Amino acid sequence: RRRSLAALAGRLGTWLTRNRYSYASLGRFRRVLVGPRKKGLSVRCGTGLHLAAVSPKQGKGVDLCAELVEIARQKNPSFEFAVAFPDKEEFQELFEPDEKFDYILFNNIGDTVDALQALRNLRPLCLRHTRVLVEIYNHLWEPVVTFAESRGMKVPTTEQNWLSTADVRNLMKLAGFEALETHRIVILPKYVPLVSGFLNRFCARLPLLKQLCMTQVVVGRLLQPPVPK
Repeated sequence: RRRSLAALAGRLGTWLTRNRYSYASLGRFRRVLVGPRKKGLSVRCGTGLHLAAVSPKQGKGVDLCAELVEIARQKNPSFEFAVAFPDKEEFQELFEPDEKFDYILFNNIGDTVDALQALRNLRPLCLRHTRVLVEIYNHLWEPVVTFAESRGMKVPTTEQNWLSTADVRNLMKLAGFEALETHRIVILPKYVPLVSGFLNRFCARLPLLKQLCMTQVVVGRLLQPPVPK
C-alpha cells in the first residue's frame, strides 16, 4: 500500500481536480458536523485535503506514505503531519501522553489491514466530547468505483475491504466507541447543473434514496464504562 501510494503521489492533483465537486461536497458536510476552529486529527490524511476543509484551530494529519505527507506539508504549512500506519504501535508514538483532539477524521479504513486495532489506537486521543468520523464507500457503488478507476476517473486503490455501516459500527463497539449516527451523502458525485444540487441536497435525505448515496459517515464517541452500583 505504501509503495502504491508513493507511485501515485505526484499525480493526485489531477484526480483531485477531476473530482473537485465531490471533494467540495464532502468538505462542506464535514464542516457542518465538526465545526471550525477546533483541534482535529486526520487519519490517512492524504494531501491534507480533508483536514484543510474543516479549518481547524490546530490540525494534525497522519498517513502511511511519506510522499503524500510531504505534499500535505507543502500545501498546509500551518498543520503538523507525520508518517505511520494507523494500526501499528508507531502510530501511538506520534502523540504526547496527554494529547487529545476534538474530532478525528478516519478516511480509507477499507484498506487498513487491522481496522479494529486502528480504531483502538484512537482511544487515548479522545475525550468524552471527541467525535470520530469514519468515512466509507457504499458497497453498492463497488462496480462504479472499479469502472472509474479502470478509466482513470478516480484515484487507483489497492484491494479494498468493502465494509458496511453495520461492520463499522460493530468495529467501533469492539474498540470501545459508541456509534451515534450514520450519515449518507452524495448520490451524484459529478457536477451536472441543477441536477447535482437537487439530488445531493434533497433526494439524498429521502428514506429510500439515501441508501444509494456513495459516501457514508459513521459518527462515534468514547463508550463510557457503566456507573458502579
